[in-house]
Amino acid sequence: MFAVRSAGTFKPTMNPSNQTRSVDIPVTAMGPLLDLVGAPAQGPLSPRLLMGDAHKLAALDRSALEQAGLLHADKEAGARPDAVFETAAHVLLNPHTNLTLKLLTPVAEVETNVQFPGSAAQGGGVALNRVRDRYRAKWPVSAAEIYRLLQTWFLSAIGDVPGQSFQALLDPLAATAFFGVADLIRSKNKRPEDPEGPSELYFDKDELMQFLAEREAGNSIDDLRLYATMAMGRTAQISASNLDQILRRLVTLGALEQDATQYRAAGVLVMLGNPLLLPERAMHWHEVHLGKIGDVSVRSRMAVQLGQALLLVFDAVDEGVLVRATSGEELGNDFLEELGRPAIEGQTCLSCGAYVAPENKFCTRCGAAVRRPAERPQPVKVNACPKCGAEIKKGNMFCTHCGAQVSPQ
Repeated sequence: MFAVRSAGTFKPTMNPSNQTRSVDIPVTAMGPLLDLVGAPAQGPLSPRLLMGDAHKLAALDRSALEQAGLLHADKEAGARPDAVFETAAHVLLNPHTNLTLKLLTPVAEVETNVQFPGSAAQGGGVALNRVRDRYRAKWPVSAAEIYRLLQTWFLSAIGDVPGQSFQALLDPLAATAFFGVADLIRSKNKRPEDPEGPSELYFDKDELMQFLAEREAGNSIDDLRLYATMAMGRTAQISASNLDQILRRLVTLGALEQDATQYRAAGVLVMLGNPLLLPERAMHWHEVHLGKIGDVSVRSRMAVQLGQALLLVFDAVDEGVLVRATSGEELGNDFLEELGRPAIEGQTCLSCGAYVAPENKFCTRCGAAVRRPAERPQPVKVNACPKCGAEIKKGNMFCTHCGAQVSPQ
């Protein structure tokens, strides 16, 4: 069921075919096709705003749409869009939630955009991806489908996580120093092929200050710092007067070790600064909601896989950036919680990541025995964040939703 905006009101509309549709639409035809629906002005989260001004359909585009069954000729009313696509068009023109998922690898970058008429957990969304000169559209889409799309990525890092206990809330200055140290150490290692790993882990305050000062204001030291800077919405400039305090804080958090006037990377910073453990791939997602009175809220998070069973998660919060090491299973649970935990029939094979139907006792892809959900340990809600009310898992020092510091249970 979809919530469709019509003449300033919402009314439920069923998908006439009750089937999933997937079509390729020429880039030049998408805007005019949406305009033919005759919906009211586009909402602030609508992808239509990026498709240019209204214009007429070209003959070739019209022919392509007719062949795809998205456009029908009507002698009295002229060309009219397909009734099934009309439902998807209303979601694209006035979405309440706009979810973007971007998977980054050394050889490819894949981005998936999904617009929902309500929250992602309610489903009924439309996935709209740009593939060269065409938009690839699929609808309806549920949050469960999005999770299944990412299961392989999440499950690739299940296991004991080195530095699993690391969790820190970094303000803008501390985040700048944190990523700056990682890149400084990486630049000091001249032999990344050395199997023993990095050898030049030491630096002093003046060396770090000079390294930071050589970068132009607003430029990122590396991709992670660029994300942090953009997520916080401001560029942090470190001065010599406050660098001492920042470095002491990083020592307290366990990211640095201090020896007289020298500092040494520790824990998670060793991983970030090690050329042998450059990120294999990363996933960035952000979810944008339209509030009741037009306010827009954004949740943004980046997860970086640095090696086997090691994921680092950078979550933008009001105070800065929440950094923590985690496993793929925990990250998958976090993702579901952020989407409102949609109901998913069956479960996932822990061996290969394939979807397993509820009645199956063995995975149909790899043959592994399936553990039922009741046999798996479930996270226990031990505390609630006093600031936002989100669940605080055992051992956490910060809320993973808003970043507020809490007392570990």
